[in-house]
Amino acid sequence: MSPIGKVFFDDVNRKRVTELLDCYLVDFIFMVHPCINSHEHKIVGLYLMTSIQRSVYGDISLVHVNVAYRQQKAMFDNLSAVFALLEGNEDVISLVENQVESTIKEGKELVPCDFLALNCLLTSLWDVRANELMLNPEYWVKKVEQCKMITLQILHSKEDDNEEYIAECRKIWSRLNVKKLYVEHIIIPSPVVKKTGKRPMHKLAFFTRMVTGRDFQSHETFQQVIDFLRAAIVDNIQNLYSNCPKACPVCEKALDSPIRLPCNHFICDDCVKEVHMCPVDNCGKEIPKPYNYNPAKDNIDEQQLTSFKDLRKRMNKFFMTFVSDIVFNEEERDPDDEIIRWLLDCVTARGGETTRQFSLFNSQEVVDPTPVLRSFLLKLLLSCRQKHYVNTYLDKVLAVSTNQQHQLQTMVLLMDCRKDSFGHQFAKDVDMLSDVLGDYVELVTDFFPKPTVGILSDLADAQCCISQSLECLLANSSIPVGKKLEASLKKFLHSSASSGNTQPGYLIARQLMASRGESFIKDLVNTSLNFLLPDDVKHDLESFDVPDALSVTNQKHYRESISSLDKVIAETYPGNGFVNALNNFRQTCQDDMMMLQVLFTRITRTLVQRVPVSIDTRNGITQELSKTLKGTYKTTLLEMLLQDNRLPREMGVKQSKGINLSMLVLNLYSCLCSGGVMADLYPLSEIISQPLQAATHFFPTMADNQLELMQDVIKQALQQASGGTPTTYKCPNGHPYFIGDCGRPVERAQCTVNGCGAYIGSTGAYNQAAAGNVNITAENSSGKTQPGHILGTADKRSQTAPERDLNSLSCAVLRCLTHLSMYTASLFNIQHVHQMIRPNLPRVEDVRPFIDAHIQLDLQQIAQCCAESTDDCILLLHDVINRMKQASHIGENITLNTTDIRKKWEREFDERYIQPVFDNRKHNLETIKGELDTSKSVDIKDILSTVRQPLNRANLLASPGLWAYRRPLTVPALQNLLVSTCKEAPRLCDVINSSEKLMALKYLPDILNLMRLLNGEFHSKFSRAKADSLTIRDFVTNMLQRPTAFAGSPTATSALGI
Repeated sequence: MSPIGKVFFDDVNRKRVTELLDCYLVDFIFMVHPCINSHEHKIVGLYLMTSIQRSVYGDISLVHVNVAYRQQKAMFDNLSAVFALLEGNEDVISLVENQVESTIKEGKELVPCDFLALNCLLTSLWDVRANELMLNPEYWVKKVEQCKMITLQILHSKEDDNEEYIAECRKIWSRLNVKKLYVEHIIIPSPVVKKTGKRPMHKLAFFTRMVTGRDFQSHETFQQVIDFLRAAIVDNIQNLYSNCPKACPVCEKALDSPIRLPCNHFICDDCVKEVHMCPVDNCGKEIPKPYNYNPAKDNIDEQQLTSFKDLRKRMNKFFMTFVSDIVFNEEERDPDDEIIRWLLDCVTARGGETTRQFSLFNSQEVVDPTPVLRSFLLKLLLSCRQKHYVNTYLDKVLAVSTNQQHQLQTMVLLMDCRKDSFGHQFAKDVDMLSDVLGDYVELVTDFFPKPTVGILSDLADAQCCISQSLECLLANSSIPVGKKLEASLKKFLHSSASSGNTQPGYLIARQLMASRGESFIKDLVNTSLNFLLPDDVKHDLESFDVPDALSVTNQKHYRESISSLDKVIAETYPGNGFVNALNNFRQTCQDDMMMLQVLFTRITRTLVQRVPVSIDTRNGITQELSKTLKGTYKTTLLEMLLQDNRLPREMGVKQSKGINLSMLVLNLYSCLCSGGVMADLYPLSEIISQPLQAATHFFPTMADNQLELMQDVIKQALQQASGGTPTTYKCPNGHPYFIGDCGRPVERAQCTVNGCGAYIGSTGAYNQAAAGNVNITAENSSGKTQPGHILGTADKRSQTAPERDLNSLSCAVLRCLTHLSMYTASLFNIQHVHQMIRPNLPRVEDVRPFIDAHIQLDLQQIAQCCAESTDDCILLLHDVINRMKQASHIGENITLNTTDIRKKWEREFDERYIQPVFDNRKHNLETIKGELDTSKSVDIKDILSTVRQPLNRANLLASPGLWAYRRPLTVPALQNLLVSTCKEAPRLCDVINSSEKLMALKYLPDILNLMRLLNGEFHSKFSRAKADSLTIRDFVTNMLQRPTAFAGSPTATSALGI
């Protein structure tokens, strides 16, 4: 036995055992458990000593200390985390210590010390006085948020033990969370009151006293929160009025919805219906019947009214968060049925049994049942564990509702929630969509007179399938799988129409109208896909003309020029009348470009339409105007418009797409080729006027070479570290490396990449590179950003690819302007434009189809980013060009001869021309459409409208109201929508801005799997020559033939782009 063992077990020294054990515990805790303070040290020691004494029935040894500590280490670590949050709060820390000592002294059951500390921490945060909390509410919210992780950790660490303490702690935490949500959503966003310089408290102290329950899944506690919100609303309503009593003078009940009488007295909204004369203070003035009081028109302070409206909005946000995070907390029990019914009443507007509308000044309505809130609550209810009860309730509401409009709204709400929750299950897999379409034929051809949740859910799924089938068909119509989908969709539409349900066809028309516009639908009529459209839509589109966007600017002169040109066409060529009319036409036009635009509108468009102009007239106009036009390009354009019909032939003016493209080209040409200094517009002007020179410069929105960017970062770091000019070399096996300081090879080393071992650096002689080493700083074109057009073909481009400081919308707009400039240049010198494109196209004839494909993709991306139709996006592009025309061309022409200059120019161009148009696009579109001459255009929106159309009682699923199209909100559209409101939703903005990285995470397992396979196949030795010849596609194709290569990874091929 060791000497210290003899001390412990020697009868003589038995009395000193406790004293020695205490001393050992002190040193032991100091060595193995770093404590925040002495209080924590003492609590750990007490728990160790007490647990040893209560568990050991024989002699105590030092080994018991180690064993006891290991058994309780997790609890002590949690205690340290709680004490870290309590740092500086000596009162609460002392309270924890006193509770531990009291428990031990009284011999009670040993409660885990982390529970005791957590309980004291949460209780102290709850008990913070309202006045003290209001001094810095953000700090208090942050403190509660910091408690979340350790609270959940402690609660989950002992789920099977101490159930009583866990339940108690959960209730305290839930109650504290509700208070935190109230402070976070109601108080912190409140504006500071000028008189006091503080935020209003919004009855925060009353909240602590009123919400006494801790089980928020019980109806009683839930009702406490609702009653408190109602009391806060009443208090704020009364503050809006001066001299408003707290109780109604008639019924003596709380005056929660005051009505101001003509005599300026107040009574409640119930009493005003019963009395005929004002009973207040024997006033006796007559009350008109019916008395319709509108608080919004009352003499209320505008600032107070605005603050009250904002408060009601914040209460909605608080309520939504409270229900989702607290009431439907997955770790708690299911909410009471009374809560479910209360929420369902809110969703269904009380089953349509009441006609009472939400009023800002009605305190009985705690939340404003907006579509957003109703949809949010319905999604929660449909996904909760009591969804069977929810479905039964909703079926009953739909069956007994007598209000047709209410019934339709509820059904549409149910279908929208289903689409949002389950619409993604229809991946854009053409084969799967073709098969699924057949499954829904029976649904749309049967008769369903009564609505149920199940039927509406199936109908929502069918509509998602139809919408995604349409998008896939338009993208893949020319390939075999597209033909299969075309046949399936054609059969589906024929079957539904034969049964009398034509609504699927109208849904497709609405979708095309919202996403592509009337021009696209007009062109679709003349293709093999015209079966997608109902007959009446096709009939009305026969007389549709593309709106003349060129007439938006200088409308008066433009219309006068059109009238003047009509007089020219009426004359006979040759003849004096013709020449005089033509001279008058030339004088009416403000400049040559307006003259060309008018000629396009009046003559070129009619060449292939209804009123062709004779060849003699066109020849005469060409010959006479060519004498006065300044510039070879303008003369060439005139001949294209009138003489040899090249512009209509090249641009396909027979189609609406070609007309839109022609107008964009003409408008852009009039802006960029007006002559003189172009200043900040020169990078686009240069593409048209000097294409060969432009091909040596960096085009806007083209991608930077990522290798060059990484090399620049490394160079800058080396330059800062050594002060020299680093250079890039490659070893004999092609591995790149850097030389710092002076940048010249001085020292000799070996390449370490994959065990290469080749000699790098110097040969031993000063400034002489080793054999096979090449300086690639200046000559490495493969690692540098290339000038000209380097995007490749349109089908290889990503859907949305923001570059540098541009967001996805601005990038798509500027890229479209760049491609339009290239298209314009190709009309005059297609060979030079061919040299702009890298890699070069096989034939010069491929240039215009190549650019046109890029333009169409650009328009689709713009439409996707701003959630507008392609037609509307074209109008906005014209607005951008018109804004460019108004620019003051001061200064020198800007040339994009470096990537840094390009980056700066893109940012300035975006701020000056693109953002002002697209940030206020709704207003700008209304203005443009109001200025357009649409007298010859047919509006098919009335045919496609679902508003005010009654339900089809014989066949519910044929009701137009159930087939409205709601454009899905895409990530790019949301990202651009949040640009102006980023301060209101900072967390959402952070998530959206990182969406590409977050979506890429799902491919991480496949990428790691690929790395493992590459490493296993090549044993970490992968030569440069092998890397240059091997493609990932070929490698994966070969590996997929091995059964274990990608086992359990169904997305491997999609992750690798196969």
